[in-house]
Amino acid sequence: DSGHSGVCKGCTHLFYNLVKYHQEVSELPNEDLYYLLGLWDFHTYLIEKANYSPIIYFYSVAERGKSRTLKGMTYVAYRGIRKGDIRDAQLLRDCTHLRATLAVVLMDFWDKVKFAGRQDVILNRYERGTTVSRVNRPEKGAFRDTDFYDVFGPTILATNEIINDIADTRAIPIIMRKSDREFDNDITPESGLDFKEQLTAFRLAHFKDELPKVTRIAKSRLGDIVSPLYQILMKIVPKEEERFI
Repeated sequence: DSGHSGVCKGCTHLFYNLVKYHQEVSELPNEDLYYLLGLWDFHTYLIEKANYSPIIYFYSVAERGKSRTLKGMTYVAYRGIRKGDIRDAQLLRDCTHLRATLAVVLMDFWDKVKFAGRQDVILNRYERGTTVSRVNRPEKGAFRDTDFYDVFGPTILATNEIINDIADTRAIPIIMRKSDREFDNDITPESGLDFKEQLTAFRLAHFKDELPKVTRIAKSRLGDIVSPLYQILMKIVPKEEERFI
């Protein structure tokens, strides 16, 4: 029901419930960031309509709530998968075949990415249309020896080391700080299940809709990666436009 506003009331209500959910999961350094995470949740469920997907990147020393925040996001995201290793071929399968939302928790993230030879996967996650290749059947000869993987999709990172400068330009960094609050509730897959059901209903109800056209609100690549979140905002909760900008 959109009433006279033209905005789906159910989606707006769900958005504010997601903001409250993230507030109960962890303490972020800025209140507005909870609204960012709520938009990102919706974004993962209409990823087919986006040409970009910003990497959400949590950075801090230990015991600052990075993993807890990441778990909370993973359990409501579209096909969210938490990974503690990026060396296996399953990473490419998760990206290409499952179209998963990847949540990666690694202490020295970029060093392990380089060691595993997965820089091309991580750096190309943010933009639609880029592929990575692997020679899987060298005995087949030219053109038949190589497979190409579409790795575009939503990504969350949690690490205690600063990531590579190039990857950083594809990310929205959130520097975590020591929380003044105590969180006694465990973050489990069941805690996000009701939201996943409602977000799946959102996906079904609005999959064929055209998202609103938006203007660029930032220069360079930052303007690109925030545009899909801006579109979601104007679709479900346009009254928060000033906060978002």
